Amino acid sequence: MDILTDNKKHRKTLLGLTVVGLLLFSLYFVIGRIQVSLISNVLFQNSFWVRFLPSLQTLITVCSFALFYGISVFSLWHYGIKKTVPVVIIVFFLTLLKYAASLLGTLLIDRADTETFIMVNLPLSLLSFCLELLQYAIILTIAWFTLRSFRDVNAPTVPQPLSHSLLFISLTVTLINVASRMVYDIDYGAPASLAETLRMVLAYASDVLLYGVLLYVLMRFVIKLIHSYHQKNL
Repeated sequence: MDILTDNKKHRKTLLGLTVVGLLLFSLYFVIGRIQVSLISNVLFQNSFWVRFLPSLQTLITVCSFALFYGISVFSLWHYGIKKTVPVVIIVFFLTLLKYAASLLGTLLIDRADTETFIMVNLPLSLLSFCLELLQYAIILTIAWFTLRSFRDVNAPTVPQPLSHSLLFISLTVTLINVASRMVYDIDYGAPASLAETLRMVLAYASDVLLYGVLLYVLMRFVIKLIHSYHQKNL
């Protein structure tokens, strides 16, 4: 593949990252607004949808991770660090947009109290934003270490080192989320009943399935899609 064609495909990949990322986070925002509306309505605050919508938001988050991490890993492998910088910048601003939109919705739509917004909402969102970026930095580091000596960009299929990198990434994200849940559970206290114990076990199992299995599968799908696109006209 000539350099001009490769650069053109890279630009299209960046455009696809931006568009799909915006669509995912728009959907995330809309679902969040619907959830707030339902919770504030006495008729619906205990409905199935109030419990289901946060799970849907988590699924969208996993999809966004798969998109961001998959394209970042592919870019590091196919292009190297220099051309991965635009990917990192796009991921940064899309993540910033997600939290900024949520904060604006809380302030302008929900009419949150200014003091509560400054003392509670803003610090929590800032913390979540920083932690998400920290996780992304860890993922980039893992990808760089596992792929730094492997650059067979003309491989007809997704090569083994790339698959290993995705496996390490999904395991890392799983451990981060399980550890986060453990901290919450320790702070909350031991389960007081069998039902609470089962809910706790189910929560940990869902973390493993979402971040350990589904994230890995989706990242492989993203990379296979981009790899097939870049293999055209070789």
